[in-house]
Amino acid sequence: MTEKRVKTIAFANNKGGSGKTTTCANVGYSLSLLGRRVLLIDGDMQLNLTLSFFPEDEVMDYACGEKNLYAAMKKEEDLWDYVVHTPYENLDLVPSSTLMSGIEYELFAKWQRELILSRSLKRLKEEGGYDYILIDAPPTLGGWVMNILCASDYVILPVEASPWG
Repeated sequence: MTEKRVKTIAFANNKGGSGKTTTCANVGYSLSLLGRRVLLIDGDMQLNLTLSFFPEDEVMDYACGEKNLYAAMKKEEDLWDYVVHTPYENLDLVPSSTLMSGIEYELFAKWQRELILSRSLKRLKEEGGYDYILIDAPPTLGGWVMNILCASDYVILPVEASPWG
């Protein structure tokens, strides 16, 4: 019997406006329409991935509350209890927080800081029933993005489609 392996894909680019969030949301939604179980993780303080699936007032409740990625990373907890269901079948999300802007400082002094997200995903990968975990990275090249890349099997680098000139 072969073990089903969850594919974890990061959407990263150090440039803002390159289409990371849009690509992540559309790939996730398309996979869910194909019957795949998808977990989206909003790793960006701008909350755009979370805003793609929930109304602004609900997003702000997540962002200011304790059920978001920042709270999980700060406490180094697994993400199981931070997953929220979107209105779409087969599509769940771990919301972000505006406090993610401080995650670099929060993780700086922690042991094996580049593997905290990997450890937080372990139970979800083993027991969550997901086929894909898609992570929307912020437009930086700091330690938090390194955490995201270390937790991923694949990286998609969206690039801005604009005319030369």
